[in-house]
Amino acid sequence: MKKLVAGLAVLVCTVALLASVFVSTAAASSTETYTFYNCTGPSPTTFTAVKTALPTPASGAVAAAAAFRLADGSVFVVLNFGSGPFPPGTTHSGNANVICLVDFSIGTHTVSGLLAPPQ
Repeated sequence: MKKLVAGLAVLVCTVALLASVFVSTAAASSTETYTFYNCTGPSPTTFTAVKTALPTPASGAVAAAAAFRLADGSVFVVLNFGSGPFPPGTTHSGNANVICLVDFSIGTHTVSGLLAPPQ
């Protein structure tokens, strides 16, 4: 019985330690704020959204996230970062109905996508 209690105590301590490490790591994740402006389509003409900051080794628009969360809980899903053709089917589906300018660290870009309502 003593071994069972000791084993359970070790298990509880391990779970508590892992949980605290996980929570502190998750809380340490920073976000970056972006202002989308001169927008056309079914969206505000200007809005601010956040995404989780990229790790240092990731650089350039290639590593940019495609989903940005607005304060009201809606999500702006970028389908095209202004360079190259739209992904297959996007032009015909009409889903990229919001077009905005946004300033990234590498310059101002036109982005196209859709604004998904809060869940």
